[in-house]
Amino acid sequence: MNKHCLGCGVLLQTTNEKDPGYVKNLSMAYCMRCFRLKHYHDVASFAMPKDNEKIIFEVNKKQSYVFFFVDVLHLEPSIMKLYQKITAPKTLVISKVDILPKSISLVKLKTWLNKTWAIKEDIFFVKKNATSAKKILNSLKNISVPNIYFLGITNSGKSSMINELLALENSSRVAILESEIPNTTQDYIKVSLQNKNLFDSVGFSYPYVVLPPSLYQKFLVKKEIKPKTYFLKPESILNIENIFFLKVNNKTSLTWFGSDKIKIQKIYQEPKTNSLFLNVSSESNVIIKGLGFFYVKDACTLTIFGLKSENVSVVASFLGSRDNNE
Repeated sequence: MNKHCLGCGVLLQTTNEKDPGYVKNLSMAYCMRCFRLKHYHDVASFAMPKDNEKIIFEVNKKQSYVFFFVDVLHLEPSIMKLYQKITAPKTLVISKVDILPKSISLVKLKTWLNKTWAIKEDIFFVKKNATSAKKILNSLKNISVPNIYFLGITNSGKSSMINELLALENSSRVAILESEIPNTTQDYIKVSLQNKNLFDSVGFSYPYVVLPPSLYQKFLVKKEIKPKTYFLKPESILNIENIFFLKVNNKTSLTWFGSDKIKIQKIYQEPKTNSLFLNVSSESNVIIKGLGFFYVKDACTLTIFGLKSENVSVVASFLGSRDNNE
């Protein structure tokens, strides 16, 4: 009988240590890659994600329902285009909203989503807790199709939510491996719940900024963000952990929404590395994929050193009103 890894979903095998799914014996629940990741936080090698179009095609052709997860720091065009390609009935799930400052209105965020991307489906705002899981669980009761897919980019909260659902139902099933490491899930992981089949999907391919393994934990956001604002003149440059650098062509302010553990400092000498230029409108979010975003107050030309154009996205900001009604 075939057995799949409870961490990444790949077929377990005992033949080749270098191939996916290797275990020393088939009594193991996790492949060696997931075992090392779970117990030793071994991030030495990342597996490659599946093709985005293939995932969407597989889901669209089946009788299914989709919960599409986007973490709140990555509300940007390339992800939303993936969401729009899904023709199956679906719900947009904005995860990790507990890391947003309490001053940010979820009501206004929902209006922004509807206006910016013409979202007509339900929008759920969720945290990693039982209350959010109950919202998903209750919605399952009203879904008539048997197959429920949890889709989204890697590290958007899909596996965490399924584990919360299992806990609510007092399931004895071994928990799905949760990790902030990109592409932890490598194949569909099937979970039976309320007479339905829930599938934790491999994350969509996404051009995350590649970091040295030692910095992944440092950039991880686990608590409410405390935005930090930097006032810049044309000659000043922001140095972010010597990974990438930002320079503006006129006076403006950049506010960081991400980890407060990282080192950001002003320098005045351009780094000798690749650069890209972005014309940024006032009140925009410049998203550094996988890390967070900078809120840009005034229109400017932004020079970014050390990143590729695929690592960065710009979108009109959802920041604003203080009346948080949710």
